[in-house]
Amino acid sequence: MTQSKLFSSGIELASFVTSSSILCKSWTSISSNNEDIIWNDGIDVSWKVDEESSSDFTIVAFKATSSNVQADFVSSAELKEGNFLDFEFLCSKRIPIFSLNRTALSLFRDNHQELEKLKIEINSFTNLSTPLIFTGHGLGASIASLFVISLLQNVGSGKNRPLCITFGSPLVGDKRLQQAISCSSIWDSCFILVCHTKTHFQGSSLQIELNPDSILEILMALVSVHDKNEKLESVDYGNTVKTLYLKAECLGFSTQAENMTNKDSLATGIILQLRELGLTPHMQQQQKNIDINNLETKLKKLEEIFIHQKKISFYPSKKLNDVKVHMAQLEWFKMATKNQQIGYYDSYKNMNTPVDHEVVQFHNKLTVYWEKMVEEVQMKPQKEDSCFWAHVEEALLLCRELKIVEEKEETLNKLFEFEVYVYELLKDYEVSPDIFLAKSSYIRWWNEYKEIKGFSYTSALANFMNDDTKIKQYAIGAYDFP
Repeated sequence: MTQSKLFSSGIELASFVTSSSILCKSWTSISSNNEDIIWNDGIDVSWKVDEESSSDFTIVAFKATSSNVQADFVSSAELKEGNFLDFEFLCSKRIPIFSLNRTALSLFRDNHQELEKLKIEINSFTNLSTPLIFTGHGLGASIASLFVISLLQNVGSGKNRPLCITFGSPLVGDKRLQQAISCSSIWDSCFILVCHTKTHFQGSSLQIELNPDSILEILMALVSVHDKNEKLESVDYGNTVKTLYLKAECLGFSTQAENMTNKDSLATGIILQLRELGLTPHMQQQQKNIDINNLETKLKKLEEIFIHQKKISFYPSKKLNDVKVHMAQLEWFKMATKNQQIGYYDSYKNMNTPVDHEVVQFHNKLTVYWEKMVEEVQMKPQKEDSCFWAHVEEALLLCRELKIVEEKEETLNKLFEFEVYVYELLKDYEVSPDIFLAKSSYIRWWNEYKEIKGFSYTSALANFMNDDTKIKQYAIGAYDFP
């Protein structure tokens, strides 16, 4: 079987984005001093809703008065302890914890109440079909990113999803945050980062428009080109996006590709992208701290993994159809061995025919499929049973009912059924740790139920609920149920 060639479409995608007007209009919205559009002032942050800049977009622009960004991060576990849950929906069993930039998060929290009002304002727009673009520069870009991330929980597959276009943004989160967002093909298409080669970056990266791992490698390479003690001139992003718009046709790209002798189309595309960024063998001779050849090899490997993953997620129906074929072949094998009066078990055990050996391949492929299905489910953010809170309210009513009914056995049985139901949800991590908050309805039920059953009552749920350590481990996805 001839292996299909792999390609890198980075330059084509970049050309598509820069040849459109969205970068220019986003920057114009940030830098414009149009007195008809009022900036809303918060604590060291301001924002405006620009509906006049274009009939095609509604642009929400953010600015920050400070440019001083700390390099350290805050973990989601620390946020949960402080009862700040805006980003908790990103946690899953596979990614129970991630980190956010401390400076950006501090500004986001300081302005939280006003930003919540902004969300209400956005949801009240009469023309909901108008695309929403959120943008910002520097630290303001980080606030724009956090604001859009906080919207992702309610973003569906409809056309009107938010698009976040940021310029020279400090790094918003760590690799685990990137992984949490990338687990959704809808979410990871909501971000475009524009950064100049003279922009310094610290920490880890949040960049999700293309392959985030490849982008991180390129950013780190660009950082190493400059002396960290070098004083960088202020980047004129207005002029940058204008230049990109005028040169969007990428003149000379085809000629460069034709002159290259490398027959590997993926490697060729990567080399051309690096040249567009100024990362060339000539630079390697000048900069001892950068290995262009090693960077090309690493990027090629990362792109191959990324392309393979995208191919699998892009063709879910094909993947399912392949599984159906394998299942049909197993059913045929069972029927054939039954007609031979031996049965599938003994035929498989004896391995006397070529068909018996083929069955091993079908079985292995099905096993891999189901293992990957389980893995994908574990990667997705936690979702509660939609009826969970309704069942909690019913259980509270049952506790009250016990005080007035004479025949208590039936009510107690129903409460026990609810207890078993809750424990099964917990075992599968199907409920949010928020249910353990001191004032939640669930904790209110548990306290009433514990009083009914007596403090010496033991059960699987009671053993779990009476141990604060187990609850804390559950909150970070680290508790293994017996």
